[in-house]
Amino acid sequence: MPLLLCLSVAGACTLDGIVGQVGEDSADSARETSTTAAATLGLADSETTDTGATTGVESSTGGGSGGEATTSTTSDPTTGTSSGTSTSTGSTSEGFRPETTGEGDTCPFADPPPCDDTETSVQAALGIGCSNGLIPDAFSVQGPDGSLAVLEGNMAGPDSPFTPREGIRAVVLSTGHAQRLTMSRAQLIEAGHCVDTEPCPSFDHMYTQANLPEPINPTPIELPSCADDPQQVGTGDCSATIFAQWAKGENGLAFDYTELRFSAEVPLRVDRLSFDYTFFTAEYPTRFQQGFNDLFFVWLDSERYTGNIAVDEGLVPISASETRFDHRDAPVPDICPEPCEAPELHGTSMEGHAATNWRTNTTPALPGESLTLVFGLFDVGDGEVDSVVLLDNVHWGCAIPE
Repeated sequence: MPLLLCLSVAGACTLDGIVGQVGEDSADSARETSTTAAATLGLADSETTDTGATTGVESSTGGGSGGEATTSTTSDPTTGTSSGTSTSTGSTSEGFRPETTGEGDTCPFADPPPCDDTETSVQAALGIGCSNGLIPDAFSVQGPDGSLAVLEGNMAGPDSPFTPREGIRAVVLSTGHAQRLTMSRAQLIEAGHCVDTEPCPSFDHMYTQANLPEPINPTPIELPSCADDPQQVGTGDCSATIFAQWAKGENGLAFDYTELRFSAEVPLRVDRLSFDYTFFTAEYPTRFQQGFNDLFFVWLDSERYTGNIAVDEGLVPISASETRFDHRDAPVPDICPEPCEAPELHGTSMEGHAATNWRTNTTPALPGESLTLVFGLFDVGDGEVDSVVLLDNVHWGCAIPE
């Protein structure tokens, strides 16, 4: 019998799923590499790697085989996300920041050992605060209660491509209830979380913000760019990608805003920072490109760049209305013809909706500088219909001498 696992954040503990076996990620995953907005704006070597399912699915119809939801998401008690509040902690794991990165062509930062096999904290699930890993100087989460959780194992059975990328756990951000990601539509309806005739999952936390938290400044910087005029850094969004997506809602509010952020000093010889993410949305298909939108962004605040670095290979931001989905589980005329199926999503709350593959984002870092990264997600237009992001495998990278 599968083990039921639930960690209470605040108040009652809700069991929304089952913890099952952890599947292994395929070493044969298809990969696509392309330049991101950060690289275009002058941050050399910044790139996004799109990691597909084991079948190398890149079409709009999805592919591969699905399975029953055998894994649950679990909220972490160390984050305590109550509505409208934020909590901050230092590093919760014993780790160290080496003053040197070893000898020869070794780089201890390149493949730090996971620590989420013994820790269930959000930091450990991300892969930070571990030995030889990224040691944050500050770490915080903000958002309505239930918008953040920790996923243990596969999201949807042993053949699911949505396996944690590092260790056995990943972090879930949601504009709804993060724990409900692994529930099937039938389970959601039976539990009273959805109505069969309406888009599902959909939960409005009634938590809105007129302005995004500092240091996020969505004012687009276009010409001259941050690369052409370094004095532009710090005055707005060097990628010029957030404001246009936010404006699609017509009311200038960020609904159901949730985030996690950390600050860290870049160690010696480190020249890059990487993380993995995948984006799901229930806005597809019924509200797709119908004036509604949800946006996932990653704000980098550093000496050389301030702005969103979460874009795809076409420099398109990760939003419900714009991003290229690798898995679509419902037909939309001129977008995804019949049958348009994605069995990878079956047995989860995103069955009948859309998702990207895991994507790896790598951005340059300057040794000795302090940088802040903010992973944010919010509804645009209204607080209805949920989008979800999985986050994992945050780590430094080194310049290896030839």
